[in-house]
Amino acid sequence: MDLSAHEEGRSPTLRGGSAGDEGQHRQYSRAMNWLQRLFGMDEPRAAKPIDPTTVVHVATLPLWQTPLVVKGLEQRNITATFAEMSSPKYTMIGIPTARIYVVQRDRAVAERIISELTANPASSRRRRVEQ
Repeated sequence: MDLSAHEEGRSPTLRGGSAGDEGQHRQYSRAMNWLQRLFGMDEPRAAKPIDPTTVVHVATLPLWQTPLVVKGLEQRNITATFAEMSSPKYTMIGIPTARIYVVQRDRAVAERIISELTANPASSRRRRVEQ
């Protein structure tokens, strides 16, 4: 413990400086880091390797539709699960929603299958105009 800081009227710390100096240094560091990121002077962060076994969010669907889509994914040998989102922030015009999760390696295939399962076939058909 630095007793000289106490004798000078500063609050003692275990590292030798005063407590006020650490706070000012921390604020200065944050400001400099922010400025360096703003002007592109910081070192780019290394990309994290993608873990194929990580569980990822794939889609947010209405709650009534989610179990049907999860069953469709399981029929195509993709393990999927879902979680109900009860927050008002995650509702679609007052309809409760749920998020579907799959493992990272199946994400692209699952997104394609979900878009196929949730597509409205009536919207792609053209009505024949009777003359």
